[in-house]
Amino acid sequence: MKENQTLKKEVKSLKASLKEVKEDNDIMAEDLATAINKIDDLEQYSRKHNLEFHGIPESSQENLAEQIIKLGNVLNVPIRNNDIDICHRLSANKKSNKPRPVIARFKSYEVKKALYSARKQLKNQSLNHAFPGADIVYINENLTRRRRELFNKVWKTKKLNHWHSVWTVDGKVFFKISVDDAPERIYSLEDLDNF
Repeated sequence: MKENQTLKKEVKSLKASLKEVKEDNDIMAEDLATAINKIDDLEQYSRKHNLEFHGIPESSQENLAEQIIKLGNVLNVPIRNNDIDICHRLSANKKSNKPRPVIARFKSYEVKKALYSARKQLKNQSLNHAFPGADIVYINENLTRRRRELFNKVWKTKKLNHWHSVWTVDGKVFFKISVDDAPERIYSLEDLDNF
């Protein structure tokens, strides 16, 4: 009988300890999620002046800054050589034989913003005169891995559900279900479940 009561006390104590550990674990999980989001925000902010250019043909003697300036001219966005801080090709996707993307960091946010805003004109233009051999050239923001994954999921949802549009502004993902809807921002994959 005494042994039974001792065991009951131990079980009760263990249950209380387990509850406390679960509560601590939940708090740590929330803190970790908050920290991950803050780190992602900081990493995306550090990319605020960057753009990625896809489809620009590669050559052995290429001058990527000149290529970006040429693209700016096509889009009526004046870019000078000293507007570009640095640019280079990204690593190759082994499964693709497309030209490697170019990443450029602009000294001026205004120049980056103007070029990114003008990207819509690329849909209606043949760029073969400016970039011989180019099938299609497009411009993206330089997103963190988490934001790129989020954008890709929203893009797939758009295609599946025939939404009007999906885009990013300074790494923030927006969409419109129909042309008349107000833009909505998606913060996480959980947000996407609500649509």
